Amino acid sequence: MDESGKRGDILSKFAVMMVALLAATLTACGGGGASAGDGGPDPLAADCTPSASIQYGSTGGVFEVAATLTVVEMQNLAQAVADGAHTVQATALTPGAVTFAVYALQNGRCSRAVAETALTAGTPARAAGSQDSARKRVFLVLDSSAHVLVQVCGYAGATGRACDPASDRISGVVTDGSGAAIPGAHVDVSNDGTTVSGVTDDHGLFTVETPTGTLPGSYVVNVYDGEHVPVGVPVTKSPDGVDTVGDVTLVDSSDKELAFELTPVVHHLGDGQFGGAENSLLQFPNAEGIARTYDFMLVDAQLAHASASVGLMAKGVNCADEVSFNGQVVGTLAPTPADGSYAALQLEVPMATLHPGANTATITSVACDGVDYDDFEYSVPVLKFQ
Repeated sequence: MDESGKRGDILSKFAVMMVALLAATLTACGGGGASAGDGGPDPLAADCTPSASIQYGSTGGVFEVAATLTVVEMQNLAQAVADGAHTVQATALTPGAVTFAVYALQNGRCSRAVAETALTAGTPARAAGSQDSARKRVFLVLDSSAHVLVQVCGYAGATGRACDPASDRISGVVTDGSGAAIPGAHVDVSNDGTTVSGVTDDHGLFTVETPTGTLPGSYVVNVYDGEHVPVGVPVTKSPDGVDTVGDVTLVDSSDKELAFELTPVVHHLGDGQFGGAENSLLQFPNAEGIARTYDFMLVDAQLAHASASVGLMAKGVNCADEVSFNGQVVGTLAPTPADGSYAALQLEVPMATLHPGANTATITSVACDGVDYDDFEYSVPVLKFQ
């Protein structure tokens, strides 16, 4: 994508709103007046009571917003005077609608400096202000009816950017089949031989930070808790450095799904000799071998089903790489996208190749030209019964 295309993508994702935080504006909106556009009461009480604070010019902070107002005070606004135009930014990191408003302490009361504006996942509202805004105590007010993670920061200039230019962020929410939040689930993001992990909070929300520019354009996020069936979620990297995974669903373990790894990792099979677009986005440069074998147990309830298949997330598959059960090749992996991105692959497994008790499954890289073994990556292989 060219630079103009990138700018267009960022501007379409980030709703930019320019307002002047002049003293006159603060006075006009002050005194507990009506909410913008609806004529309703000001949502804040007479006194600004911040629940947290962030430093202007820092990477800001991430807050969980729900039900009650979250009031964050912006500290060190004197720096904003030297910076001239500056930006106040709130970015919803997980699904859900949030309102964002800027207030200032005026004659002992909180007054609205910026009308509320809706936030959707990954979309901030920004306000570029004048020097006079630094002479007031400024508060950022966040509200939502659902639990949402929101990142808030303030920095110099009116051009939108990530709150923390040194870090990319991956966020989302993990729920079960009924939509209930799953606390304590692990979220792993792997790249270049290193795995960064996060854990969901009481409301299933998570956020993971990685150094900027280290993740490839397409990568997989592994989510698991040791009880449900783990999943691998493919992600296409966003140019703004904030990737919202969305709602990740973990289903209960049953006789219909069997994960080969309860703690999944990204595997790189092949000989480590690779190139081209198909392999440009591999997360682990070093191959762990030509094949990987899994041992697993099956019971009669699973074998009573009519059919079976094995599914996994993979990228970089160029050749007819083989999948075997109990020493018998049952099929080959389909080619993944030529741009090196992830694809969900599924392969039928004949029931006759499976039996009660101990079984094995093997995923094998093959030599496309008889010499060079195919280098590809995969994650979260799951045997499914129907």
